[in-house]
Amino acid sequence: MGDHTQEMLTTRTNNIADVVQEDRSINLHQPWPQGSFANDCDLWRDYWRSRNQLWRTEPEIDVERRAILNQYQTTIADSERGCYPFKDMGSKLSRADVEWLLASRVDANVDWSDVHQWENSGLDLRGADLRQVRLSGLPLAHMRGGLIADEWVLATDHQRDMAGVHLAGADLRGAHLEGADLCGAHLEGNEEFPDPADLRMSFFDSSTILEGITLGDETYGFVPLADVNWGKANLTKVDWSQIHRLGDEYAAQWKLPIEYQAAMRANRQLATALQAQGSNEDAVFFAYRAHVIKRFMRLQQAILPVALRMFVRERMPLPKVLLRLEERRYGQRLSRHPLKSAFVKLVPLLLVLTVIALINSLVLVLMLGLCMVAILAILPILRKRGPQPPQYKHL
Repeated sequence: MGDHTQEMLTTRTNNIADVVQEDRSINLHQPWPQGSFANDCDLWRDYWRSRNQLWRTEPEIDVERRAILNQYQTTIADSERGCYPFKDMGSKLSRADVEWLLASRVDANVDWSDVHQWENSGLDLRGADLRQVRLSGLPLAHMRGGLIADEWVLATDHQRDMAGVHLAGADLRGAHLEGADLCGAHLEGNEEFPDPADLRMSFFDSSTILEGITLGDETYGFVPLADVNWGKANLTKVDWSQIHRLGDEYAAQWKLPIEYQAAMRANRQLATALQAQGSNEDAVFFAYRAHVIKRFMRLQQAILPVALRMFVRERMPLPKVLLRLEERRYGQRLSRHPLKSAFVKLVPLLLVLTVIALINSLVLVLMLGLCMVAILAILPILRKRGPQPPQYKHL
């Protein structure tokens, strides 16, 4: 295997110079952004839009890089020896690399909305290193990211591992993965790249192969799946018992309500898809996780604003009840002595405590203790707000 690899590298080295020279002569007349504008992403986006390649966002790779990729993609795949086009490059593929590969081959860029393109082979990215690469929105339909089902059954664990594309930390949001082969694809994080892949809003269909895929672990977290278009992909091939919480739920802890809503939506969507395929136990589990997130979100919404208001940011918006009280006083001239005003408002409470003291002295002691705690918590806020309290607009 070492001699074979050395022979391939020698052949590539001998041919790259010729390819570079030819590519330079061909591309001298291309109307690309030149000079100081060559790395202006906005100019390149406009250029790709003019070429009807809306999914491209990166500058065109240089001639040398194109020659290298051209040589590697001619490698004949051999699943027994774990030999694949971009597996032994020694460096990661970038988004610009993937964009160029999709654009340079007619059969690589599969537009799934066009039925006539469904037979195109797609990119062979088996074994490629795409960790932490932004692949969002790319047309990766029919991508080869692992062994096909027939090969998977007969392959050893080592062969399966070598064929899996490495996507730890990759951003696949909105990517088209219809018909993609993700058998054994590495989506989970590791020590070097601790974040798992991000599959939110990506597109699958019934021909997408997910057998043997790992969607994360407890150590490095799980893959977020909010708004994934499952498209009748066979979810029964995934071991859902290993997934205790979706990555969306991990990301939502003590975050904004929109994050909790996304986590609830991800669990409900997955539960619906699993139930439609007869995986009722897994569906019930993820539906339960959605219920847990909803209850925790309500608790967080009740506690977090008050805690932040009192101890972190005195001028942040008040909870709804206090906000309504503030609105009732909107436009009125508030007292320049907030402490005096606060004690005046405590007079009715003192009268109530006096009545309680006549009935039960122990209750009075407890009530006084609670009042002192409340006063000590409120006084710093009153001092900081002073004569110019924050104003709120009517809702």
